[in-house]
Formats: sequence, structure tokens, C-alpha cells
Amino acid sequence: MKSRWLPGCLAALLTFAAAAAMAASDDPTYGIIAKHKASSAVPISDEGHRIVYGSPKAPVAVEAFYPLRAGGEGHEWVFEYGYSLVTAFPGKVRFVAYDIATPRGGEVWQERGLTCGAFLINGKREVTVNGKKLSFLRSTTMSGWTLGQLKAAVAAEIARPRPARAAAPKKPARPAKQTVIHVTVPCGLAGPYGEIVHLFRARHPEIRVTTAANGIVAMLNQLRDNKMTSDVFIALGLRELDDPAAQKRLVSGSITPIATIPLALVVPKANPAGIHNLEDLTSPKARTVLTYTPNLSGGYGARQALQEAGLWDRINSKIVTPKVPDQCKQMLKTGKGQAAIIYSTCLKESYLPDKPPVIEKDLKVAQMIPQNLYSPVVIGGAVVKTSKHPAAAKTFIDFLRSEAAMKVWLDWGFTRLPGA
Repeated sequence: MKSRWLPGCLAALLTFAAAAAMAASDDPTYGIIAKHKASSAVPISDEGHRIVYGSPKAPVAVEAFYPLRAGGEGHEWVFEYGYSLVTAFPGKVRFVAYDIATPRGGEVWQERGLTCGAFLINGKREVTVNGKKLSFLRSTTMSGWTLGQLKAAVAAEIARPRPARAAAPKKPARPAKQTVIHVTVPCGLAGPYGEIVHLFRARHPEIRVTTAANGIVAMLNQLRDNKMTSDVFIALGLRELDDPAAQKRLVSGSITPIATIPLALVVPKANPAGIHNLEDLTSPKARTVLTYTPNLSGGYGARQALQEAGLWDRINSKIVTPKVPDQCKQMLKTGKGQAAIIYSTCLKESYLPDKPPVIEKDLKVAQMIPQNLYSPVVIGGAVVKTSKHPAAAKTFIDFLRSEAAMKVWLDWGFTRLPGA
């Protein structure tokens, strides 16, 4: 007697496989991992919050911390770099890519004392290569290091004599009862945010904060699509939260202004087009002017400023708005634009622990955009409607605008709320 169950089960399995394949096709990460598995005998495992290449017995561990999954805004190159290291030094290197857009990946990222994407070599944030100190922060385009330098640093670490490994220090005991809240924060705020979280932990040991960092566009998509699992959502501007689809995912009345972000006219360090103020954007040498899309607070403010200055009609044909905000800096650094109207804080958004913020070397502020030309861009925090700990989430948001936190915001170039 033939079973009637098998065809139905098989159909269900095929449906599940098709759905999984469709999900994978939307995520470039799956394609990169599949390609590497097919082209090499290097063991590769996907643990959700991290992807591991190579053997755990390898003497050198290279760890990468970036938003990696779908919506992670183009970080497939991280896997290519990691694969290049593992295959260049077979059996010597283990590559671990942490997805900081996941709760556990973000938690490890914070434990390492990082505030932006980075490669660590055996836990080291800074290494010396051919007599030059390097930190492999962000990307080659953004921070000026190369894959060749990364390989040289790894080779030097492989060759370094190793003393007997000491026992790992014990982690400090956590309070018996802790409320755990999860925060999603834009990468552009990660520098000051990381410092503020350390302050919060000292003041509120009863609340443990875990973090996922991602690009604001990816964050907004997750929020609108009801895929946000955080307790707290922090936006680069309140305009980002005007969307009704986003607002219905947040606790009514919980949106809280925190600080403001100034806009600036930014140019390459050499400034070959000779741009020093907004009026100079009308020059024929200023062929491309970069800014954010107008649905984002910064892009809306840039357009406001140009209109108020009476320049919009003369230069709007030159305006280019990349889909991903961070690409404004990348395009400016690679000569694909002569100027950009972006957040001034973007020129110092990463740091090494116990050291001042890392200042962008290849770009500079030509002019701070006069505040009377555009509406203030206000950082906003809100409690996500699905939060299991809304009271603790509100406590954290309130701390973000405390005087202790404000000192950090000001150190990073942010400003107080109007009238505060």
C-alpha cells in the first residue's frame, strides 16, 4: 500500500527548500560562502552571528567585525579578504567574520572595544607593518590600508615567536539579576555610542546592554518590515521616523530627541576643485556634488540649505545621492565627486580604546553649513513596540541625553538640542 504522506511531505520539503533558496538569493553572503566552499577545501561554518573559515588550531586568528547579512550594505569584500588570508597561509590562519548587525555579533564587537568595522589580528587592534603602525579599520577605501598590508601583518604574526599561552583572565561577575536590552544603532553613531554604553554600565549594573550596529537604511528596512528584534531603535534623524510604517513599530510617544548632528561641506584634502563654500559649488570644476537621499534627515537638510542659499536651481543637476549614505565619503575619496554635503561628525566616527577619535585623513571640512539654512538634524531614540523590557529601554534612552552622555556627544562633534 502506497503512503499518502510521502508526496505531501516531499512537496513541503521542496517548498521549504525553494523558500530557503529565495532567501539565500536575497543575501549576497550566501553566494560568497557557497563560492568559497566550492572552490577550496578550507572548512567553513556558518554559526549565524559569525562565519568561520579554517581550523581552530591555526596559530593566528583574524577577526572581522562588520554588518554582513542582507541589508548590510555591501560588505561582501570582507569575506573575500578573509578567504584570501586563509588560502595564502594554509593551516596558519583562522578567519572569523562577526555580523555586528546580530545581537551576539554586536555584543562581541563591543567586548572588543570597537566602534566601527575592523580586522583584528590575534586580538590586536593596532599592529606594526614595516615600521608603520596600522589599524585595519573600516575599509581600504575609507581608512587607507590595503589587503597587501593586512597580509604582511598576518605574515609577521605567524613568524612571531609564541610564549606559552597564559590562562584567560576571568570576566567580572555580573549582578545576580540583570535586565537585558538590545539596541540597534547606526554605524555613524557607533563611536560616541560605544563610550556612552560604558558609562551606562557603570551607572546601571542592573541593566545589560547588547548592541547591533548597521547602516541606517538597512535598519529602517528592518523596522518597517517588522523584522526588528531590538528593544531600542536609534535613528540618525527624526525625519527617518516620520514614515507611518516605521512609527507603528514603535511605542507611541517614546520617540526622544537626544542631540543634533551638524552638516558640513566636505572636500578632498587636496581640494583640486578649489571649493571653499557653498557658492563655489556653482563652479564648472564642481562637476559632482554628493549628499544623502532626501528621505534621510541629512539629505533633506542639504537640499534645504542649498534652497535657502539660493543655489539649488543652479546646481541641482550636479547632485548625486548614493543609495547607501556611507558611499558619499567613498566616492569623494576616489575622485567620483568634488564635494559633499554630509554630517561633519563623519570625519571622526571611529576610535581605538583609550585614544582620541580617529580623524579622517583624506577629507576635510571646507565650510560648516550655517544652521539658519536648514532644520536641525536631531538624533532620536525610541522603544520598539515588541520590547519585553520597555522600562529598561526608556531608562537607557533617557541616559543618552543625560549630561554625562552629552559630554561624549560634544567631544565627538555633535551639538546640544536647540534651546538646551
